[in-house]
Amino acid sequence: MATPAEELSAMGSLDKALELALRQREFEINQLTQRNNFFMIFQGVLIAGLVQSGGSAAAVVSFALCLIGMFVSWAQICMAAGSKFWQIRWERAAKTLEVWLLDELKDHERVTQFFTADGNDLSPADAATLQAANCTQARTADPLSQVSGAVRAETKQELLRRGSGFFGKLVDWLILWKPSVSRIPIYVGIALFIFWAFLFSFTFSFGWEWPAKLVPTWFKLTPFKT
Repeated sequence: MATPAEELSAMGSLDKALELALRQREFEINQLTQRNNFFMIFQGVLIAGLVQSGGSAAAVVSFALCLIGMFVSWAQICMAAGSKFWQIRWERAAKTLEVWLLDELKDHERVTQFFTADGNDLSPADAATLQAANCTQARTADPLSQVSGAVRAETKQELLRRGSGFFGKLVDWLILWKPSVSRIPIYVGIALFIFWAFLFSFTFSFGWEWPAKLVPTWFKLTPFKT
């Protein structure tokens, strides 16, 4: 029997622990958004300065600007990757706690699944625990879902129910593609790093034309103004 102190503590109550894991996951997602906004503003200022100069800035300024751009892009990538790491950590904790909680509630008439509703997201141990819970009388009437792709199938059915035209179907396809919103900042940081590195290659020379010697003749590049 849990004591009153245990009932109020996440260390002694599965539902409190699950609530803590969900709050921490939400915190990491919010922090990722705020930190990425800071980096994007900084990147915007750098790019605006580059565009405003029209390529006529001093060579040392262009050189330094590209170096700063690459550094900021790398910092953005590391920040987003670190946030993604901790988001995954708390999602894993929430999923594990939900499995344990569902196992404790296996005799309750109605239960709700969130992180464990899709079989694709279950580890073998999680699937075994839920399978054992489904053997109880209460779960026979209301079984726990273990179907792979269940969440995507439900979302697809909801989109089909609403109906849409040609462009709507394209949007529906993008929705069902389910791009990771927490990975996109990492991709953006990589793209910006490549952008700055490409410009950086025009800020110095070793006495031969770069990169004109390595591209087809039909592809013309306009270097920075001298």
